[in-house]
Order: sequence, then structure tokens, then C-alpha cells
Amino acid sequence: MELKLDLILKRIETMDSKLEEINTTISNFESKFNLLEGRVEKLENDQSTTRTAVQELQDGLQEFNMQVNEVTAAREKASEFCENRYKELENKLLYAEVYQRRENLRFYGISEGEEGGDCRMVLNSFLEQQCGVQTEGIEFQRVHRIGKPHDDGSPRAIIARFLRYSDREAVFSKAKSLKDSGYRIAADLPKEIVNRRKLQSKKLVDARKAGKIAFFSRAEPDKLYIDGHLNQL
Repeated sequence: MELKLDLILKRIETMDSKLEEINTTISNFESKFNLLEGRVEKLENDQSTTRTAVQELQDGLQEFNMQVNEVTAAREKASEFCENRYKELENKLLYAEVYQRRENLRFYGISEGEEGGDCRMVLNSFLEQQCGVQTEGIEFQRVHRIGKPHDDGSPRAIIARFLRYSDREAVFSKAKSLKDSGYRIAADLPKEIVNRRKLQSKKLVDARKAGKIAFFSRAEPDKLYIDGHLNQL
């Protein structure tokens, strides 16, 4: 009987020992679990912080893009303003140059011959013989050929600056009578104005063929008017 009791006691002790080991193991697991739980919580916090940081970066980027768009729009507006202002000033300079040349005319097709540099005499002869203009009383400030002699021998144009604008207009009125004669009289215009007029020459011709009133402005000779309306380039 005592032997059985001893055996039972030993088994109880063994079970107690195993139970204690189990409790220790459980305790270790709890510690590890708590540690893991802490790490998970920290990871979740880190993820939340990261999401917050990412959101802040996205918000900052969006704000930056808005600022870039505003700056770009302002720059485009400033560029457009500057371009328009430049064109406006360029036109003012061109029209001022047109005004400065208002007493000038250019004559094309007049043979150079043996004029000996006396362009006034040659021009007076041309005006009387080809245009029927009495040159007595017409005075010039300056008359000269334009540029260097041509290699092909074709005559250089003559540019004349009249002393009186009324004389210039009287001579210019004869330009139409020279059609198909090989001679031509033209206003002395800046090259840029001439180029602009060339771009509209077809519209001018077509409008006149259609019976419309078409002409270039005197003060702003690059502006074409058709039946009283400004034609846009």
C-alpha cells in the first residue's frame, strides 16, 4: 500500500514538473507573442506614418503642379503680351519709316546709258517723254541709282526724293499709264511692308476682278481694304 502511494506521489511530482514546464513554455510563448504583437503594432504605426507621409507628398506634389501651371500660364500670358507689344512697336517703327519716305518714289526700267551719274537729268527726261509730265518747277532733294550695277546689264532702279509732296503725287498718278511699257513707278516702302503686300497681292487682284473696291492704306500700306473692310492676313 505504501509502495503504491509512493508511486502515485512520484507521478504527481512528475506531473507537477511537466506542468511547470508547460507553464514556463506558455509563459515564454506569451512573452514572444507580446513581443510579436508589439512589433506588429509598431509596423502598423510605421505603415500609418508612411501612408501619412505619402499622402503629404502627394498633396505637396499636387500643390506644386498647381503652382507650376499658374507660373506656366502667367509666362504664356506675359510672352503673348510681349509678342503683341513687339509687333505693335515694330508696326509703329515701320509706319514711321513709311512716313519718312512719303516724298520718295522708285522708278524701274530706265536705262542707265551714258548718263554719267546725272540721274536728275535722266529722270526729268523720262518724266517728260514717258509720263507727259512737265518737269519745270519740280525740285528734288536727291536722285540716285540703288545698289551696285547688275551683272546682266539690266538697269538699276532710281530713287527720287521730291522737295514737295504735291509734285510726288502728281508724278505717282502717272504710274498706271506705264502699264505694259517696261517701266514702273512705285512708292518707296520698307522691305517688310513690301513682303506683307506681296502676301495679299492675289486677294487684291481677285477683288478688283470681281468688281470690288480694293486698295492698300496710304498711312499703313500693308493693310488691304476690300469694300471698306480690312482684310486680315
